[in-house]
Amino acid sequence: MDGSITRRNILKLLGGGGVLGFGFLYFGTRPRVVEHEAEGELSGETEFFVRVANAGVEGTVRVSVEIMDSNNDAIKRSSTVVTLPRNPTIQVRLSVAVPANADTYSVSATATNFPGNVFS
Repeated sequence: MDGSITRRNILKLLGGGGVLGFGFLYFGTRPRVVEHEAEGELSGETEFFVRVANAGVEGTVRVSVEIMDSNNDAIKRSSTVVTLPRNPTIQVRLSVAVPANADTYSVSATATNFPGNVFS
């Protein structure tokens, strides 16, 4: 070999890197919220129950609740980090002191480990 870079070598390198990169993305932690509910009304100390499914490998997931006012402005955020095993669905409980001007809420589940956090 003369050490020169050929088009074939570049294509091999890009193809191998692409397959490896896709594998990392595909086999990461892939959480999604499948169900959620707030116990009682949105006032005072409120319990939130969030069911999170994982379509990927085991990893850490940040489950968050965001409380919003009537203008959809976030007025309170709370989150916890859990380990989500491969493929099951788990229920996460968050206790939040909800402000008096709360109108609605949203929940999310985000992988905290690479490469699962690439899609967040």
